[in-house]
Amino acid sequence: MIGRERFSILVADESEECRNEFRDALQPRGFEVTSAGSGREAVDAIIREPVDLVVMDLRLPDYSGVEIYHAIKDIQRAFLPCIFTALEMSTHSLQDALSEDAITILPKPVDCGRLLHAVDWSIGRYYLRRRADGSGEPSGRG
Repeated sequence: MIGRERFSILVADESEECRNEFRDALQPRGFEVTSAGSGREAVDAIIREPVDLVVMDLRLPDYSGVEIYHAIKDIQRAFLPCIFTALEMSTHSLQDALSEDAITILPKPVDCGRLLHAVDWSIGRYYLRRRADGSGEPSGRG
């Protein structure tokens, strides 16, 4: 884990195997992981407990990852780093994700080393650096 604080991550993916793989990679590093198998579950999870970062498939069974990310940002009312994953990436889906300020898009199957690097980079850039320079906290957690 980066630093001493425990950061929370929402993993939203239709595949239980994928959610478990990400959880198994992130929890030993000290991250709290919440899982969702659909867009609706992701929104419900955010309503219950805001998170610091989202890892989400671009294609969820009920909504697109971009639609859900937009809804989640509205709920948290603050910038929320997001790492999208995708089995297939079209130019349109890439543009949609990037227009929502996604951090990166990782192709599936996701290499857990690349995922951990993207998570560490995101936490470092959007939380630790801002706290160190006194510019405040970007998440909806206060």
